[in-house]
Amino acid sequence: MLHEDAVRYIRAAAAASVVLPLTLSRTLLALETVARHGFSFWDALIGSAAREGGISTLDTEDFPHGREIEGVRIVDPFAVAS
Repeated sequence: MLHEDAVRYIRAAAAASVVLPLTLSRTLLALETVARHGFSFWDALIGSAAREGGISTLDTEDFPHGREIEGVRIVDPFAVAS
């Protein structure tokens, strides 16, 4: 993907989304999630941002479908479609 195309895509996605900031509490919660559930730090950070951001459902193919983690329900959109 060309840099200019990536910039346009990211700007459009950000304009249509709620972007949650990285905070110390989200980072610490992510570290706890890594220890409890064995996720990578970056995946755990997504989950902790969802939890602290009040998001009850996270659509992702990177987590186990149907599981609830730290109060956030995981939905794999590809598992649902099949």
